[in-house]
Amino acid sequence: MTNNLLSSGSVVDLLEGLSLLAREKSSEKRRELLSNVADLFYSGPADVHTELEVQIFADVVVRLLKDVNLSGRAAFSDRAATDERTPRQVALTLANDAIEVAQPVLTHSPTLSDSDLVAIASTKTVEHRLAISKRDYITETVSDTLLGFDEIEITESLTDNATAAISAQGFSRISTLALDRPSLRRKLSVREDLPLAIANEILPYMSADESEKLLKLMGVEGSKGLNALLEKATPELIAQRGAKARRHLSIKGMMKSVALGEASLDAVIEQLVEGGKVLEVAFGLSLASDLPEQQVANAIMSVRMEPLAVICKSLDIRVATYLAVDALRTQSVHLPELSTESLKLAYGKLTLEAAARSLRFVKVRNTLSAGS
Repeated sequence: MTNNLLSSGSVVDLLEGLSLLAREKSSEKRRELLSNVADLFYSGPADVHTELEVQIFADVVVRLLKDVNLSGRAAFSDRAATDERTPRQVALTLANDAIEVAQPVLTHSPTLSDSDLVAIASTKTVEHRLAISKRDYITETVSDTLLGFDEIEITESLTDNATAAISAQGFSRISTLALDRPSLRRKLSVREDLPLAIANEILPYMSADESEKLLKLMGVEGSKGLNALLEKATPELIAQRGAKARRHLSIKGMMKSVALGEASLDAVIEQLVEGGKVLEVAFGLSLASDLPEQQVANAIMSVRMEPLAVICKSLDIRVATYLAVDALRTQSVHLPELSTESLKLAYGKLTLEAAARSLRFVKVRNTLSAGS
C-alpha cells in the first residue's frame, strides 16, 4: 500500500492513506505512513484539495502526531513548515511541540498569525522565542512580546533581524540592555529604523567605528549634526524616517526572495519602477549590484544613459525592464525620451562581460576612495 500511496496523487489515495494512518498502531509504521500522506497532500497545485479534505487531513494528522516519535515529528515539521497549505491546526500543534519539532515552523510558517506567535512566545521556552525572533517581517506586536522577557539572546537576535519591525518602546528596552553590551550596540548601529532619541542616548557609549556607522545611517556628520537633527525633528520628519525604514525592509525582503529563487530580479525592479520613486529603485539596484545606494541614484538621475545601462546589463536585466528604469530616468531629469528602438540597440550592443568589467572597476575605485 505504501508504494501505491507514493506513486499516486489522487484525492482517493490521500483519504485512503489517512484512513490507514488512523488505524495503524506501530509508531514506526505511522511515521512512514505520515511521510507518504504528506507527499500526497503537498504534491500538486495549492487548490487540489477541497476544504473538507484539508480539514480531514488536519484532524487526522493532529491526532496522530501524538503517537509519532520525536524524530518523525521533526521530519514532518521540516516538510510542512514553509508550505502555505499547511492547515493552521497542524502548524499550531507543531509550533507548541518540543523545540526540535517547533523550530522550523516558528521560524518559517506563513500560516501562524501574530496572535499565535504571541501566545507561543508567552507560554513556551526561550528556544521557542529565539526561533520566532528569526522570522522574516515580525510585527511590532510580536517583537514587543519577545523583548518583554529581557532575554539577551532573544534581544540580540531580534535586533540583528533587519526585517523585524521594532516599536519605539522596544528600542528603548534594547538600548537599556545595550549600554553595557558592545555586541548589542553594534547591532543597533546598523538599524535604519532606530529612533533619533535612542540614537542620541546610546551614541556616547559607542566605539568610534559604531558611532560613525550610526551617524552615517542618520545622514548627519558628527554628534552635533545629530543634535541639530533632533532639535528640528517634527512628528512629520519622524514619520517619514519610519516610513523609509519600513520601505527599505520591504525591499530587502523582495531581494531575499530573488536570492532564494522565489522571484525574478526583473519582476522586483519592475514593481519598484511602478512605484515611481527613484530612491526605492536605486535601493533595489544597490542591493543587487553591491554598489552604494547614492551612486545608483546618481546613475538614475544622470543625463547620460550609460551609467544606468551598465548597472542593469551587469545584472543581466532584460531589455524591457531596463527600458522601464530608463523611462524613470528621463522623467526624473526632464529629458526628451529616446526612441525605444535606439535604446534597445544601445543596450543590446553592451555585452554582459563588458558591463561586468566596468562594474568591477567602479567597485575597485570605490574601495580605493574609501581607504584614502
